[in-house]
Amino acid sequence: MTGAHDKLAILDEAQDGSLVLRFDRTYPCPQTKVWHTITDTNELSRWFDPWIDYEASSLHFTEGARLSFVAHDSHILHTQSGEVTRADPPHLLEFARASQLLRWQLTADGGGACQLTLTITDDWRTGLTANAPRVHAMLDALRARLSGTRPPPPDLDKLRRAYEHTFR
Repeated sequence: MTGAHDKLAILDEAQDGSLVLRFDRTYPCPQTKVWHTITDTNELSRWFDPWIDYEASSLHFTEGARLSFVAHDSHILHTQSGEVTRADPPHLLEFARASQLLRWQLTADGGGACQLTLTITDDWRTGLTANAPRVHAMLDALRARLSGTRPPPPDLDKLRRAYEHTFR
């Protein structure tokens, strides 16, 4: 794996003992375009979590909004609830989803590029590390969506092995 968008996430411990999975990416487009793509339900449905039924879910990313992530198949994934804890367009979006806190921080990176830092905080190490390859692949799909291309199918086995080696 090469390129800035393929950097593996970092797993760290917060002061309160919870774990933080951190992804850093630079996207070659304006911050406002990235913001729109991570907060618009129609855009999310094209690159974010494929398990979610975006038409049935309630995903309005304004501060204090209640969120509902409804799965396509409730036998595989139950509906997850959450709340937007912080929203400062187009700089910061933070929301709870089930036991996790997701924080999307966007910064203009000069020349029209945008730096995205995504942190996912949880107390459950196994869940964070098991989901790292899937989140990595979603961020690569976000890159493709922003550039108007189709991402190649992710090699989740290769990513899983890379993350297992990194987090052991």
